[in-house]
Amino acid sequence: MPKTPLFIVTGASCVGKTSVIPYVRSQLSEFDVFDMDLEGSLTPEHAIDHWLKVAHQISLSDRGTVLFGTITPEAVQKSEIKNRFSHIYYINLHCDDEVRAKRLREKGAEEGQIQKHAILANWFIQNADSAFTPPISTIDTSQHSPEQCAKFIRKWVLKYWSSRYPLEIRAN
Repeated sequence: MPKTPLFIVTGASCVGKTSVIPYVRSQLSEFDVFDMDLEGSLTPEHAIDHWLKVAHQISLSDRGTVLFGTITPEAVQKSEIKNRFSHIYYINLHCDDEVRAKRLREKGAEEGQIQKHAILANWFIQNADSAFTPPISTIDTSQHSPEQCAKFIRKWVLKYWSSRYPLEIRAN
């Protein structure tokens, strides 16, 4: 059975990933869409392995999976399960530092956590062209509504979804 690709929507905390998920689900009903950040009781490594296993099981039915979470490619590369996919594609959701810091403070984050997520967000922007194959695209969530972001994500997913897995494309 041919392997399917896996799609990961990443970004620092409070960039809008969770807000975008319902719109992606409605626009990509042919795919299974999950919020990885809901696995608070697992270590990051176990959470990644868990979600890659789930995505692989879904792929056995020739369906695609889109995972949302604050996750780096390095963390995924450490998982042996990554080899069960033809390719793992990433897209980055991003917002400016002030917006992200405000959102994090509203959730009770301490300044150290805010700085940590600023560093992570900057890493994604600085390494988008060099650390990813193909280069990672970035969607600025402070410039686009969650519904608009979902439309960009839908277009991105369908761009890389193999022609071996044709979808009945709905007009949106």
